[in-house]
Amino acid sequence: MTSSLLSLVYMKKTIKIFNIIIALFFLFLFMFSIIKQDYIENLISNEIDETYSLFMIFLISSLLEFIPQYISPHIILLNTWIIGIPIFQILIITIIGSIIGSIIGFEVGRKSGSNFIKSIYGEKEIEIIGKKINEYGKWFVLVASVSPLPYVPIIFGSLDLTRKNFIFFGVIPRIIGLLLLGFLFL
Repeated sequence: MTSSLLSLVYMKKTIKIFNIIIALFFLFLFMFSIIKQDYIENLISNEIDETYSLFMIFLISSLLEFIPQYISPHIILLNTWIIGIPIFQILIITIIGSIIGSIIGFEVGRKSGSNFIKSIYGEKEIEIIGKKINEYGKWFVLVASVSPLPYVPIIFGSLDLTRKNFIFFGVIPRIIGLLLLGFLFL
Protein backbone atom coordinates (compact mmCIF):
# COMPACT_ATOMS: atom_id res chain seq x y z
CA MET A 1 0.00 0.00 0.00
CA THR A 2 1.11 3.52 -0.64
CA SER A 3 1.78 5.85 2.25
CA SER A 4 -1.20 8.09 1.37
CA LEU A 5 -3.52 5.08 1.38
CA LEU A 6 -2.11 3.92 4.72
CA SER A 7 -2.55 7.39 6.21
CA LEU A 8 -6.13 7.49 4.91
CA VAL A 9 -6.90 4.12 6.52
CA TYR A 10 -5.24 5.27 9.74
CA MET A 11 -7.25 8.53 9.71
CA LYS A 12 -10.54 6.66 9.21
CA LYS A 13 -9.78 4.30 12.09
CA THR A 14 -8.73 7.22 14.28
CA ILE A 15 -11.96 9.10 13.56
CA LYS A 16 -14.07 6.01 14.27
CA ILE A 17 -12.22 5.45 17.55
CA PHE A 18 -12.64 9.15 18.42
CA ASN A 19 -16.40 8.93 17.74
CA ILE A 20 -16.70 5.82 19.91
CA ILE A 21 -14.79 7.53 22.72
CA ILE A 22 -17.05 10.61 22.51
CA ALA A 23 -20.17 8.43 22.55
CA LEU A 24 -18.91 6.42 25.52
CA PHE A 25 -17.92 9.59 27.37
CA PHE A 26 -21.39 11.10 27.01
CA LEU A 27 -23.02 7.80 27.91
CA PHE A 28 -20.84 7.68 31.03
CA LEU A 29 -21.65 11.32 31.78
CA PHE A 30 -25.36 10.61 31.43
CA MET A 31 -25.18 7.56 33.71
CA PHE A 32 -23.02 9.45 36.23
CA SER A 33 -25.49 12.35 36.29
CA ILE A 34 -28.30 9.96 37.18
CA ILE A 35 -26.36 8.04 39.84
CA LYS A 36 -24.63 11.01 41.47
CA GLN A 37 -27.34 13.63 41.07
CA ASP A 38 -26.89 15.09 44.59
CA TYR A 39 -23.11 15.35 44.24
CA ILE A 40 -23.37 17.12 40.86
CA GLU A 41 -26.02 19.55 42.12
CA ASN A 42 -23.80 20.40 45.09
CA LEU A 43 -20.72 20.80 42.89
CA ILE A 44 -22.52 23.06 40.44
CA SER A 45 -24.18 25.23 43.05
CA ASN A 46 -21.14 25.57 45.34
CA GLU A 47 -17.95 25.21 43.35
CA ILE A 48 -18.46 25.98 39.68
CA ASP A 49 -18.88 29.55 38.55
CA GLU A 50 -22.13 29.95 36.61
CA THR A 51 -20.45 31.85 33.76
CA TYR A 52 -17.85 29.12 33.33
CA SER A 53 -20.44 26.36 33.27
CA LEU A 54 -22.57 28.24 30.71
CA PHE A 55 -19.50 28.73 28.50
CA MET A 56 -18.71 25.01 28.70
CA ILE A 57 -22.29 24.12 27.74
CA PHE A 58 -22.02 26.50 24.78
CA LEU A 59 -18.69 24.99 23.74
CA ILE A 60 -19.89 21.39 24.08
CA SER A 61 -23.10 22.00 22.13
CA SER A 62 -21.13 23.75 19.35
CA LEU A 63 -18.64 20.90 19.14
CA LEU A 64 -21.39 18.28 19.13
CA GLU A 65 -22.85 19.91 16.02
CA PHE A 66 -19.51 20.57 14.33
CA ILE A 67 -17.69 17.26 14.85
CA PRO A 68 -19.11 14.41 12.75
CA GLN A 69 -20.50 11.96 15.33
CA TYR A 70 -23.79 10.57 16.55
CA ILE A 71 -24.46 12.50 19.75
CA SER A 72 -26.53 15.67 19.67
CA PRO A 73 -26.91 18.63 22.03
CA HIS A 74 -30.19 17.10 23.17
CA ILE A 75 -28.14 15.07 25.64
CA ILE A 76 -27.05 18.31 27.34
CA LEU A 77 -30.67 19.32 27.93
CA LEU A 78 -31.52 15.88 29.24
CA ASN A 79 -28.56 15.85 31.64
CA THR A 80 -29.26 19.32 32.99
CA TRP A 81 -32.89 18.43 33.57
CA ILE A 82 -31.89 15.26 35.45
CA ILE A 83 -29.51 17.08 37.78
CA GLY A 84 -31.90 19.96 38.35
CA ILE A 85 -30.22 22.89 36.62
CA PRO A 86 -32.69 25.55 35.48
CA ILE A 87 -33.47 24.49 31.93
CA PHE A 88 -34.27 27.90 30.43
CA GLN A 89 -30.69 29.26 30.59
CA ILE A 90 -29.24 25.99 29.39
CA LEU A 91 -31.78 25.86 26.55
CA ILE A 92 -30.79 29.30 25.24
CA ILE A 93 -27.04 28.57 25.48
CA THR A 94 -27.48 25.14 23.86
CA ILE A 95 -29.46 26.60 20.97
CA ILE A 96 -26.88 29.33 20.35
CA GLY A 97 -24.07 26.76 20.46
CA SER A 98 -26.01 24.44 18.16
CA ILE A 99 -26.58 27.20 15.60
CA ILE A 100 -22.95 28.29 15.60
CA GLY A 101 -21.61 24.73 15.45
CA SER A 102 -24.01 23.82 12.63
CA ILE A 103 -23.17 26.86 10.53
CA ILE A 104 -19.42 26.49 11.04
CA GLY A 105 -19.63 22.79 10.16
CA PHE A 106 -21.68 23.54 7.06
CA GLU A 107 -19.26 26.24 5.90
CA VAL A 108 -16.22 24.04 6.54
CA GLY A 109 -17.89 21.36 4.44
CA ARG A 110 -18.55 23.86 1.63
CA LYS A 111 -14.99 25.24 1.73
CA SER A 112 -13.09 21.99 2.09
CA GLY A 113 -15.22 20.26 -0.47
CA SER A 114 -15.86 16.61 -0.78
CA ASN A 115 -12.19 15.52 -0.57
CA PHE A 116 -12.11 16.02 3.19
CA ILE A 117 -15.36 14.13 3.69
CA LYS A 118 -14.28 11.35 1.34
CA SER A 119 -11.11 10.94 3.38
CA ILE A 120 -13.19 10.48 6.53
CA TYR A 121 -16.06 8.30 5.31
CA GLY A 122 -14.77 6.77 2.09
CA GLU A 123 -15.81 7.35 -1.48
CA LYS A 124 -18.49 4.63 -1.62
CA GLU A 125 -20.29 5.89 1.48
CA ILE A 126 -20.17 9.47 0.22
CA GLU A 127 -21.57 8.40 -3.15
CA ILE A 128 -24.51 6.74 -1.40
CA ILE A 129 -25.06 9.75 0.86
CA GLY A 130 -24.61 12.12 -2.09
CA LYS A 131 -27.26 10.32 -4.14
CA LYS A 132 -29.68 10.45 -1.23
CA ILE A 133 -28.94 14.14 -0.59
CA ASN A 134 -29.41 14.99 -4.26
CA GLU A 135 -32.58 12.93 -4.45
CA TYR A 136 -34.14 13.80 -1.12
CA GLY A 137 -31.73 16.56 0.05
CA LYS A 138 -33.66 19.00 2.12
CA TRP A 139 -36.02 16.34 3.47
CA PHE A 140 -33.11 14.21 4.68
CA VAL A 141 -31.64 17.24 6.44
CA LEU A 142 -35.04 17.98 8.00
CA VAL A 143 -35.49 14.44 9.31
CA ALA A 144 -31.89 14.30 10.57
CA SER A 145 -32.23 17.63 12.36
CA VAL A 146 -35.23 16.55 14.46
CA SER A 147 -34.58 12.83 14.90
CA PRO A 148 -31.91 10.53 16.29
CA LEU A 149 -30.45 10.12 12.78
CA PRO A 150 -26.96 11.59 12.42
CA TYR A 151 -27.14 15.33 11.79
CA VAL A 152 -23.79 16.17 10.23
CA PRO A 153 -23.65 19.72 8.83
CA ILE A 154 -20.12 19.27 7.49
CA ILE A 155 -21.40 16.57 5.12
CA PHE A 156 -24.40 18.64 4.07
CA GLY A 157 -22.07 21.51 3.16
CA SER A 158 -19.66 19.31 1.23
CA LEU A 159 -22.49 17.84 -0.84
CA ASP A 160 -23.50 21.27 -2.19
CA LEU A 161 -26.73 21.69 -0.27
CA THR A 162 -27.69 25.35 -0.59
CA ARG A 163 -27.33 27.62 2.43
CA LYS A 164 -31.00 28.52 2.20
CA ASN A 165 -32.08 24.86 2.31
CA PHE A 166 -29.63 24.12 5.12
CA ILE A 167 -30.97 26.98 7.25
CA PHE A 168 -34.62 26.28 6.45
CA PHE A 169 -34.53 22.47 6.65
CA GLY A 170 -31.62 21.97 9.08
CA VAL A 171 -30.94 24.80 11.51
CA ILE A 172 -34.51 26.01 12.08
CA PRO A 173 -35.95 22.51 12.72
CA ARG A 174 -32.97 21.78 15.00
CA ILE A 175 -33.85 24.87 17.03
CA ILE A 176 -37.52 23.86 17.14
CA GLY A 177 -36.56 20.34 18.27
CA LEU A 178 -34.35 21.70 21.05
CA LEU A 179 -37.09 24.14 22.11
CA LEU A 180 -39.70 21.38 22.25
CA LEU A 181 -37.42 19.18 24.32
CA GLY A 182 -36.55 22.09 26.61
CA PHE A 183 -40.18 23.10 27.12
CA LEU A 184 -41.04 19.47 27.82
CA PHE A 185 -38.78 19.72 30.88
CA LEU A 186 -40.00 23.13 32.11
